[in-house]
Amino acid sequence: MAIFIKLTPSTFRGSTTEGRWIARTVSQGEVHTNDIAEIIQENTSFKKADVVGVLTELVETMTRELQNGNTVVLDGFGRFHLSVQAKSVASPKEFSISEHVRKVKCNFVPAGRRGVNNEITSKALLDGVEVDMQPYYNVKKGKKK
Repeated sequence: MAIFIKLTPSTFRGSTTEGRWIARTVSQGEVHTNDIAEIIQENTSFKKADVVGVLTELVETMTRELQNGNTVVLDGFGRFHLSVQAKSVASPKEFSISEHVRKVKCNFVPAGRRGVNNEITSKALLDGVEVDMQPYYNVKKGKKK
């Protein structure tokens, strides 16, 4: 299976990509906790309700730990940490959280393996991924071409 991309005109005004076409991934749908629980139930001896309970608790625990300022590392999966986007100021005395912090973001870095020269050789979730063009979809006719 592959992930699909489509080409779209860049909307980044004033950037080097302005007026150029850039590739964007196209979601093929969503998979929710219950869907994942059903798949795990099919592949293991765990019941769906047990899996849902563990995943729900994982989300709650991760939220609490991230909001306490910790980095959450799921070994073999990746690292999560919170960061802020903030406006710059000329001096620390000018900085105000309410005025300059725009938003808080959750960052994820997939787990990876390093080679002999310490370069990253592979990352969890990305090994074996293939990229393909999204088939053209004619909105008026409702058919793929």
